[in-house]
Amino acid sequence: MNEILYAAGQKPEAIPSDSWCVVLCREGNARLVTPQADAQLQPGDAAVFPSCPDYAVCGETRCTHLLIRRPTLIIRRMTVIQPQFFRLLEAAADAAVFHFATPSFMRSGILTAYGSVIVGYLISDRHEAKRSDTVSEIADHILAHYADSSYELDTYMRTLPFSYDYLRKLFQSEMGFTPHQFLMDMRLQAAAYLLSQPESERSMTDVARMCGFREPLYFSRMFKKKFGVAPSYYAAGNALTSPQPTSDA
Repeated sequence: MNEILYAAGQKPEAIPSDSWCVVLCREGNARLVTPQADAQLQPGDAAVFPSCPDYAVCGETRCTHLLIRRPTLIIRRMTVIQPQFFRLLEAAADAAVFHFATPSFMRSGILTAYGSVIVGYLISDRHEAKRSDTVSEIADHILAHYADSSYELDTYMRTLPFSYDYLRKLFQSEMGFTPHQFLMDMRLQAAAYLLSQPESERSMTDVARMCGFREPLYFSRMFKKKFGVAPSYYAAGNALTSPQPTSDA
Protein backbone atom coordinates (compact mmCIF):
# COMPACT_ATOMS: atom_id res chain seq x y z
CA MET A 1 0.00 0.00 0.00
CA ASN A 2 0.96 3.64 -0.57
CA GLU A 3 3.75 2.80 -3.04
CA ILE A 4 4.36 5.65 -5.48
CA LEU A 5 4.24 4.18 -8.98
CA TYR A 6 4.86 7.46 -10.79
CA ALA A 7 6.02 10.96 -9.89
CA ALA A 8 6.77 13.67 -12.44
CA GLY A 9 5.75 17.06 -13.78
CA GLN A 10 3.49 15.62 -16.45
CA LYS A 11 0.63 13.16 -16.65
CA PRO A 12 1.66 9.47 -16.76
CA GLU A 13 1.11 7.56 -19.98
CA ALA A 14 -0.31 4.49 -18.23
CA ILE A 15 -2.37 4.38 -15.06
CA PRO A 16 -2.88 1.00 -13.31
CA SER A 17 -6.38 0.24 -12.10
CA ASP A 18 -5.31 -0.24 -8.47
CA SER A 19 -3.75 3.21 -8.21
CA TRP A 20 -5.02 6.65 -7.26
CA CYS A 21 -3.99 9.87 -8.94
CA VAL A 22 -2.79 12.90 -6.99
CA VAL A 23 -2.30 16.22 -8.78
CA LEU A 24 -0.60 19.03 -6.86
CA CYS A 25 -1.18 22.47 -8.34
CA ARG A 26 2.07 24.41 -7.83
CA GLU A 27 1.59 27.53 -9.97
CA GLY A 28 -1.27 29.06 -11.98
CA ASN A 29 -4.92 28.03 -12.11
CA ALA A 30 -5.93 24.76 -13.70
CA ARG A 31 -8.99 22.82 -14.69
CA LEU A 32 -8.86 19.13 -13.98
CA VAL A 33 -11.11 17.17 -16.33
CA THR A 34 -12.17 13.53 -15.94
CA PRO A 35 -15.06 11.57 -17.46
CA GLN A 36 -16.78 11.57 -14.06
CA ALA A 37 -16.19 15.12 -12.80
CA ASP A 38 -14.30 18.38 -13.29
CA ALA A 39 -12.52 20.50 -10.71
CA GLN A 40 -10.91 23.91 -10.55
CA LEU A 41 -7.45 23.98 -9.00
CA GLN A 42 -5.55 26.91 -7.56
CA PRO A 43 -1.96 27.01 -6.30
CA GLY A 44 -1.82 25.00 -3.09
CA ASP A 45 -4.63 22.60 -4.06
CA ALA A 46 -4.28 18.83 -4.19
CA ALA A 47 -6.72 16.81 -6.28
CA VAL A 48 -7.12 13.14 -5.36
CA PHE A 49 -9.12 10.70 -7.48
CA PRO A 50 -9.27 6.99 -8.35
CA SER A 51 -7.52 5.55 -11.39
CA CYS A 52 -8.52 7.53 -14.49
CA PRO A 53 -6.49 7.08 -17.70
CA ASP A 54 -8.41 9.86 -19.45
CA TYR A 55 -7.88 12.75 -17.07
CA ALA A 56 -6.46 16.04 -18.33
CA VAL A 57 -5.15 19.24 -16.77
CA CYS A 58 -5.98 22.39 -18.73
CA GLY A 59 -4.55 25.87 -18.29
CA GLU A 60 -1.23 27.65 -17.82
CA THR A 61 -0.11 25.83 -14.74
CA ARG A 62 2.67 23.80 -13.16
CA CYS A 63 1.60 20.59 -11.46
CA THR A 64 3.15 17.49 -9.98
CA HIS A 65 1.47 14.22 -10.92
CA LEU A 66 1.63 11.17 -8.64
CA LEU A 67 0.26 7.65 -8.88
CA ILE A 68 -0.07 5.82 -5.57
CA ARG A 69 -0.91 2.14 -5.41
CA ARG A 70 -3.76 1.25 -3.03
CA PRO A 71 -3.41 4.33 -0.80
CA THR A 72 -4.86 4.16 2.71
CA LEU A 73 -7.50 6.76 1.94
CA ILE A 74 -11.18 6.52 2.83
CA ILE A 75 -12.46 8.84 0.09
CA ARG A 76 -14.20 7.22 -2.87
CA ARG A 77 -14.41 9.93 -5.54
CA MET A 78 -12.54 12.97 -6.77
CA THR A 79 -11.75 15.31 -3.90
CA VAL A 80 -9.91 18.63 -3.91
CA ILE A 81 -8.01 19.26 -0.71
CA GLN A 82 -6.32 22.46 0.42
CA PRO A 83 -3.55 21.01 2.60
CA GLN A 84 -2.71 23.07 5.65
CA PHE A 85 0.96 22.17 5.23
CA PHE A 86 1.18 22.27 1.44
CA ARG A 87 4.89 23.17 1.49
CA LEU A 88 5.67 19.97 3.39
CA LEU A 89 3.51 17.96 1.00
CA GLU A 90 5.28 19.71 -1.89
CA ALA A 91 8.71 18.82 -0.48
CA ALA A 92 7.72 15.15 -0.11
CA ALA A 93 6.44 15.15 -3.70
CA ASP A 94 9.69 16.70 -4.95
CA ALA A 95 11.66 13.99 -3.17
CA ALA A 96 9.42 11.34 -4.76
CA VAL A 97 10.01 12.87 -8.22
CA PHE A 98 13.75 12.72 -7.66
CA HIS A 99 13.79 9.12 -6.46
CA PHE A 100 11.37 7.99 -9.19
CA ALA A 101 13.82 9.28 -11.81
CA THR A 102 16.85 7.74 -10.08
CA PRO A 103 17.39 3.99 -10.64
CA SER A 104 18.17 2.21 -7.39
CA PHE A 105 17.68 -1.21 -5.84
CA MET A 106 16.09 0.68 -2.95
CA ARG A 107 13.74 2.76 -5.05
CA SER A 108 10.56 0.82 -4.28
CA GLY A 109 11.06 1.03 -0.51
CA ILE A 110 11.94 4.72 -0.67
CA LEU A 111 8.91 5.54 -2.80
CA THR A 112 6.64 3.61 -0.46
CA ALA A 113 8.00 5.64 2.44
CA TYR A 114 7.32 8.93 0.68
CA GLY A 115 3.93 7.64 -0.44
CA SER A 116 3.00 7.01 3.19
CA VAL A 117 4.14 10.52 4.13
CA ILE A 118 2.09 12.09 1.33
CA VAL A 119 -1.00 10.03 2.14
CA GLY A 120 -0.57 10.95 5.79
CA TYR A 121 -0.70 14.66 4.95
CA LEU A 122 -3.76 14.14 2.74
CA ILE A 123 -5.56 12.12 5.42
CA SER A 124 -4.78 14.68 8.09
CA ASP A 125 -6.19 17.57 6.09
CA ARG A 126 -9.13 15.56 4.80
CA HIS A 127 -10.29 14.86 8.35
CA GLU A 128 -9.47 18.22 9.91
CA ALA A 129 -12.90 19.74 9.31
CA LYS A 130 -14.73 16.60 10.44
CA ARG A 131 -12.89 16.00 13.67
CA SER A 132 -14.75 16.29 16.92
CA ASP A 133 -13.08 18.25 19.71
CA THR A 134 -12.32 15.02 21.54
CA VAL A 135 -10.61 13.37 18.56
CA SER A 136 -8.69 16.57 17.82
CA GLU A 137 -7.48 16.64 21.42
CA ILE A 138 -6.25 13.04 21.23
CA ALA A 139 -4.55 13.58 17.86
CA ASP A 140 -2.86 16.77 19.07
CA HIS A 141 -1.65 15.01 22.22
CA ILE A 142 -0.15 12.19 20.15
CA LEU A 143 1.57 14.66 17.82
CA ALA A 144 3.02 16.50 20.81
CA HIS A 145 4.36 13.36 22.54
CA TYR A 146 5.02 10.68 19.89
CA ALA A 147 8.81 11.21 20.07
CA ASP A 148 8.84 10.48 23.82
CA SER A 149 9.67 6.82 24.41
CA SER A 150 8.08 7.02 27.87
CA TYR A 151 4.77 8.25 26.46
CA GLU A 152 1.85 6.07 27.58
CA LEU A 153 -1.08 6.62 25.24
CA ASP A 154 -3.41 4.31 27.19
CA THR A 155 -2.68 6.17 30.42
CA TYR A 156 -3.48 9.50 28.78
CA MET A 157 -6.71 8.25 27.19
CA ARG A 158 -7.95 6.92 30.54
CA THR A 159 -7.70 10.44 31.98
CA LEU A 160 -10.37 11.68 29.56
CA PRO A 161 -14.04 11.80 30.68
CA PHE A 162 -15.14 8.96 28.38
CA SER A 163 -14.68 5.21 28.35
CA TYR A 164 -11.55 3.88 26.71
CA ASP A 165 -13.48 1.74 24.20
CA TYR A 166 -15.69 4.68 23.21
CA LEU A 167 -12.67 6.90 22.56
CA ARG A 168 -10.94 4.23 20.50
CA LYS A 169 -14.02 3.66 18.33
CA LEU A 170 -14.69 7.40 17.97
CA PHE A 171 -11.11 8.07 16.88
CA GLN A 172 -11.19 5.23 14.38
CA SER A 173 -14.53 6.31 12.93
CA GLU A 174 -13.30 9.85 12.32
CA MET A 175 -9.67 9.22 11.41
CA GLY A 176 -9.81 5.83 9.72
CA PHE A 177 -7.35 4.19 12.14
CA THR A 178 -6.98 3.66 15.86
CA PRO A 179 -5.04 6.01 18.19
CA HIS A 180 -2.25 3.43 18.53
CA GLN A 181 -2.01 3.03 14.76
CA PHE A 182 -1.80 6.80 14.43
CA LEU A 183 0.95 6.93 17.06
CA MET A 184 2.93 4.17 15.34
CA ASP A 185 2.55 5.81 11.94
CA MET A 186 3.80 9.16 13.25
CA ARG A 187 6.85 7.48 14.76
CA LEU A 188 7.68 5.52 11.62
CA GLN A 189 7.19 8.52 9.34
CA ALA A 190 9.50 10.57 11.56
CA ALA A 191 12.08 7.79 11.40
CA ALA A 192 11.81 7.58 7.62
CA TYR A 193 12.41 11.32 7.40
CA LEU A 194 15.52 11.16 9.60
CA LEU A 195 16.89 8.20 7.66
CA SER A 196 16.29 9.98 4.34
CA GLN A 197 18.76 12.73 5.21
CA PRO A 198 22.01 11.77 3.46
CA GLU A 199 24.16 13.91 5.73
CA SER A 200 22.88 12.20 8.86
CA GLU A 201 25.34 9.99 10.73
CA ARG A 202 22.93 8.91 13.47
CA SER A 203 22.94 5.28 14.49
CA MET A 204 19.82 3.16 14.18
CA THR A 205 19.59 3.17 17.97
CA ASP A 206 19.65 6.98 18.01
CA VAL A 207 16.95 7.20 15.32
CA ALA A 208 14.77 4.69 17.18
CA ARG A 209 14.97 6.62 20.43
CA MET A 210 14.47 10.01 18.77
CA CYS A 211 11.22 8.70 17.28
CA GLY A 212 9.79 7.25 20.47
CA PHE A 213 10.92 3.60 20.30
CA ARG A 214 12.40 2.07 23.44
CA GLU A 215 13.77 -1.03 21.71
CA PRO A 216 15.84 -0.72 18.50
CA LEU A 217 14.97 -4.30 17.48
CA TYR A 218 11.24 -3.58 17.76
CA PHE A 219 11.75 -0.36 15.79
CA SER A 220 13.58 -2.27 13.06
CA ARG A 221 10.84 -4.91 12.87
CA MET A 222 8.02 -2.36 12.64
CA PHE A 223 9.92 -0.22 10.12
CA LYS A 224 10.48 -3.22 7.85
CA LYS A 225 6.83 -4.23 8.18
CA LYS A 226 5.69 -0.80 6.99
CA PHE A 227 8.30 0.06 4.37
CA GLY A 228 9.45 -3.37 3.22
CA VAL A 229 13.13 -2.86 4.09
CA ALA A 230 15.23 -2.62 7.24
CA PRO A 231 16.09 0.90 8.47
CA SER A 232 19.78 0.44 7.64
CA TYR A 233 18.96 -0.53 4.04
CA TYR A 234 16.57 2.38 3.76
CA ALA A 235 19.26 4.80 4.96
CA ALA A 236 21.84 3.26 2.64
CA GLY A 237 19.49 3.52 -0.32
CA ASN A 238 18.90 7.21 0.34
CA ALA A 239 22.63 7.86 0.63
CA LEU A 240 23.26 6.12 -2.68
CA THR A 241 20.49 7.87 -4.59
CA SER A 242 20.59 11.38 -3.12
CA PRO A 243 22.30 14.12 -5.14
CA GLN A 244 25.84 14.80 -4.00
CA PRO A 245 27.14 18.34 -3.41
CA THR A 246 29.40 19.70 -6.12
CA SER A 247 32.67 21.50 -5.57
CA ASP A 248 33.65 24.76 -7.23
CA ALA A 249 37.31 23.89 -6.91
